[in-house]
Amino acid sequence: MSTTWNRLKLLGIWILPGIVFLIIDQYLKWLAVKFLGAQQIYFGKSLFGATLELHENPGSFLSLGAQFGESTRNVIFVVGVSIILMVIAIIWYRGIEQRRPQSIMLFLVLLGGTGNLIDRIINSGRVIDYIFLNFFSLNTGVFNLADVAITIGVTGLLLGPWISKRAS
Repeated sequence: MSTTWNRLKLLGIWILPGIVFLIIDQYLKWLAVKFLGAQQIYFGKSLFGATLELHENPGSFLSLGAQFGESTRNVIFVVGVSIILMVIAIIWYRGIEQRRPQSIMLFLVLLGGTGNLIDRIINSGRVIDYIFLNFFSLNTGVFNLADVAITIGVTGLLLGPWISKRAS
């Protein structure tokens, strides 16, 4: 009983921030649609060359898969991503008691993926992207808060073992 209670307590500690993240992610996307529309609003160079620009992305990262037909995109980006997110959730939940950095990184991927999946479900298969960075030699694709979470999570998962090896 003690292990189950500890796991439920830990789960509660993670879920509230996760719900807050998803609400903020969806609210920012709603603001982008409401205020950006077809126009571009520039934040200016003082904020690292950030541009707010509305894009409805039917594909994935950097619009990969956008050229696929609608039914193919739905299978890949709604059904496929849902299955992947369920697998990630199970892996994350099983490792939650260890409080390892991997749990945080998996949770970020799970949150970002869920945020974009919600977007696809409510926006006819499209994800709302609204931030574009252009400073020095860095020019990003247009992205959103959920994409940031996914990128940090995947980067942490990929670099984590390397960092751990170098630290020991």
